[in-house]
Amino acid sequence: MTIDELYQDEIAVEDRAWRAVWIGHAALVSQLEVELQKAHAICMDDHLILMLLVEAQDQRLRMSELATLSVMPKSRLTYRVDHLVSRGLVLREPCIDDKRGSFACVTDQGVETYRRACVTHLQGVRRHLFEHASDDDALAVGRVFQRVLAAAFEGGSPVASNRR
Repeated sequence: MTIDELYQDEIAVEDRAWRAVWIGHAALVSQLEVELQKAHAICMDDHLILMLLVEAQDQRLRMSELATLSVMPKSRLTYRVDHLVSRGLVLREPCIDDKRGSFACVTDQGVETYRRACVTHLQGVRRHLFEHASDDDALAVGRVFQRVLAAAFEGGSPVASNRR
């Protein structure tokens, strides 16, 4: 086997794996999105925002930190948070230390919506993902994506600063 043939075999394996992750992720998110919308009238981005706020100290985060942790462009995050505010699930509070900044704070209704949505979300993840994986597969996927996240966050936010 020549080096070119070996290289092509590596590319083919990586390409097949990447396409499976990419398209599989899109299919999984689409299925989970439908279930969350139907049961709780929230999307996956809303669920992620609520999760980050519920788990945060004092159940609040600066919008800039929320953008970093959610890996969302600031414009999309602002749109989603404003939607959650309009539903009474989140409040926006000014930052006393920085007049330009603000906090997103989860409300009691937001906590309750998140907790109910967690059941739907986790059942969907089990049904659409983990029923197709062994425990070893699940551990391997977790290890790979923990390393991907660590590398992505190594220099700060994985969202490019020019994306708005």
